[in-house]
Amino acid sequence: TRFELVINLKTANALGLAGSPPVARAQTETPTPSLDLVLLIDSSTSMLDSDRAGLRVSAASFLLDFVQGVAGVQGISVRFAAANFGGESVTDAIALRSLQGDAAQNAIRLRADSESTLFAPALDFAIDQLQDSGDSQKVVILFTDGLPEGEAVTQAEAYFTTEMSPRLDALQQSGAQVFVVALRNGKTVQVEDLWIQAISTARYRAIDQNTDLVGAFHDLFAGILGLRPGEAQTGAPGASQTIQLEPYLEQAVISVFKSGPSVSLRLTDPNQSEIPPTRRTDQHEIFALTTPQGGEWKLGATGGAATVWVDRRLPTLMLEGPTEAQALGEPLTFTGRLLRLNQSISKSSLELSLSIVGPENQLFPTLVMDRFADRYSAEFSGAQAEGVYTVTLSARSGGEPVLAETGPLTVGIFPVPSIRGFEIAGDTVIGQTITATLTLANAQRVTDANGRAR
Repeated sequence: TRFELVINLKTANALGLAGSPPVARAQTETPTPSLDLVLLIDSSTSMLDSDRAGLRVSAASFLLDFVQGVAGVQGISVRFAAANFGGESVTDAIALRSLQGDAAQNAIRLRADSESTLFAPALDFAIDQLQDSGDSQKVVILFTDGLPEGEAVTQAEAYFTTEMSPRLDALQQSGAQVFVVALRNGKTVQVEDLWIQAISTARYRAIDQNTDLVGAFHDLFAGILGLRPGEAQTGAPGASQTIQLEPYLEQAVISVFKSGPSVSLRLTDPNQSEIPPTRRTDQHEIFALTTPQGGEWKLGATGGAATVWVDRRLPTLMLEGPTEAQALGEPLTFTGRLLRLNQSISKSSLELSLSIVGPENQLFPTLVMDRFADRYSAEFSGAQAEGVYTVTLSARSGGEPVLAETGPLTVGIFPVPSIRGFEIAGDTVIGQTITATLTLANAQRVTDANGRAR
């Protein structure tokens, strides 16, 4: 393969071939993350049958306390707004305000006095509350048990098209995430496809009974707040539940929804120290734990049953290595770190290792990394075949796996291009043009998608 390079000796320096100074980059401060949440609760008369116990109010209070407790330890500034809806206008509306102190306790009032289910006023309320949210993360959660605008499906479809779709589009185009939790019944199943078409399958949740509403709210917001949601566990009265927390977690959130105000909870850490709740009401308690100690925690409940969720915010395994194609036969150097709240962890009990898969799924022995001041390093010399190698970082502490966010790194290995011939044509005099012709082996390794030399 032959390439020709034409150089004008007079202009070589002007082209920057003699080097250029680095460009300074301005430093900016990272702003405090913020979240604006709007809760919209169906208050039509059908709720008298669907939710006689008023669990929609208890669930909304739980959600706001869950968000407040978790966001507080994550450094997130939260504002919320709330309203009941059903008729021509929303009722008991609470305008956007800071979620702090006991602001959530009376946010949603129990109401079921509207003969119809009109969604447009509720969506208008959300649009109005979020119009000045700026760069805040915006979330709207709507709970309903009915059809929009009456009982007829054809009427509901028309209302969806003319009244709801434009408002939902406006909210989503503003950056708001719109979630709908629907109590599954003969009416709501008829418009599930309309909701899904408007907001996506991932943001529509159908529940079979009102007792599932707390869990639905929890699962939605655990993900929004960067937590790995845990499954609900029901504890029997008087029983002690063991909660195994992995080492190096950034955060653990233990949320408890109690069967009644008589339920008393006691949480202890692996050292048997009692831990107070971050948020507490007669119906729920939230324990938001930052960098919790790994090991066995105990949660005891007396005076009634309780439903428990344990959510985790994981540390991050950071793997660094070659980002461009590498020469066949040359060793590859990788560095790894376990980051907890952006701080590197380096301890004698912490082991980081590499799993490497080569071309044709060739498996290599696990490579244990050497520990240095704030990171780990290893050299891999087994890349003897051309192709793509996939490298994954994992960690163990005291012999037990560390649960962490991680992702693979891929490296391409190719034969090294070599120069077989080099010829110069022309006079090597300042101001004249010369032509350098290179003959290469493996030249296809250094050409771009258009076949040009790189």
